[in-house]
Amino acid sequence: MNLLPAQHVDMIARELNFNIPKQFEFTVIVVTSDTVPDMEQMRMHAFAYTVGLGMYNIPDLVITGMSGEVLAQVLTTLGDHARQNGAFADGWVDTQLTFGNFPVMVKDLSPAQHAGLTQIASKFYEHKRTWPSYQQVVLPDHTGILPNNSEYDDHYMREHYGQVLLYKDGFAEATARLGTQQNH
Repeated sequence: MNLLPAQHVDMIARELNFNIPKQFEFTVIVVTSDTVPDMEQMRMHAFAYTVGLGMYNIPDLVITGMSGEVLAQVLTTLGDHARQNGAFADGWVDTQLTFGNFPVMVKDLSPAQHAGLTQIASKFYEHKRTWPSYQQVVLPDHTGILPNNSEYDDHYMREHYGQVLLYKDGFAEATARLGTQQNH
């Protein structure tokens, strides 16, 4: 399942191929219902991912749920940290980088778990000498609990914020399940 039309993906990827080597170390792509109107019908919330960290042998990052502004801020902060300090270990948890407001956890993803979300990055890396791995940045539930704790409220985060645990479900399975769930 691809969310963006192919012509948009090609156009943005061409722009990134021109600008990333010259102006940026990486960039953050934010996808919201403003850019993909069908997302509301699909009951999907905003998501974002980095493009360019793979050029430094660092996994690119993907995040789902919350507002586009929050997602961009979190990924920019974590991407800057990774560029300066190296890749995050699977399961890494931090509270300081998000300005002490909430903890985040980083989980490794397989290609199948993010396929469909990271179309622009795939096009960007298509002719590069590297193919990036991805990690999901996971936000806590409304009480500050991360999914590595049995008290984490997955249903609340999925329904109210659209956070999909890609490292557990993968994008295709998660969107299929979202399409069949009823609002509570």
